[in-house]
Order: sequence, then C-alpha cells, then structure tokens
Amino acid sequence: MDKAVNKCRICLFDNIKFFLIATVVVGHIIDFKTADSDVYKGIFLFIYSFHMPLFIFLSGVFNKNRNTKKKVTGFIFLGFALKILLSLSKLLINGKASFSLLSDGGLP
Repeated sequence: MDKAVNKCRICLFDNIKFFLIATVVVGHIIDFKTADSDVYKGIFLFIYSFHMPLFIFLSGVFNKNRNTKKKVTGFIFLGFALKILLSLSKLLINGKASFSLLSDGGLP
C-alpha cells in the first residue's frame, strides 16, 4: 500500500483564493449595473484592477512545473488557433468577419 502523502496547505493562501473568487462573482454581478451608477463602476474597476494580477501571482508562487516555456507556448498557440476558428465561424454565420491576430474587438 502506498503511503498517504501529507500535503501541508497554507490557510492564508486558501482564504485569499476564496476572497478572489468571491470578488470575481461580485464583479460579474456589478457589471450589469455599471451603466446606471458611478459607484458600481468604481467598485467594478477596483475589483478588476487587482483580482486577476493577484490570481496570476499566486499561481506563479505555487507553480512547481519547471517546463513552463513549453506550457506557455502551447497556450499561446491554442489562443491563436481559437481566434482563427472564431473568425471563420463568424464568416460562415454572418458572411463577413474582421480578423486581427493581436487585438480583440470585444468579448468572443
């Protein structure tokens, strides 16, 4: 029988991740009200100014994979491939599509 691996979790980082996930939910809810109120718009901008950079930072802190270059290259290729597929599907559906490899016209 294999020995159970005792993984030590740090509660502070788990709580920070929970807080960040809660801010994502609040940000998505507030997004519907940003056109109506400057207060909601301010809260929305505040939340979105820190929650994703902090997620990325925490992911980097706990990353144990040393083959990061290969993984990043794969994600970049996947992003470009999905962008091309999205443009092709818009072309088939609408009869026209604009394509720019390094910029977005909005949310896909």
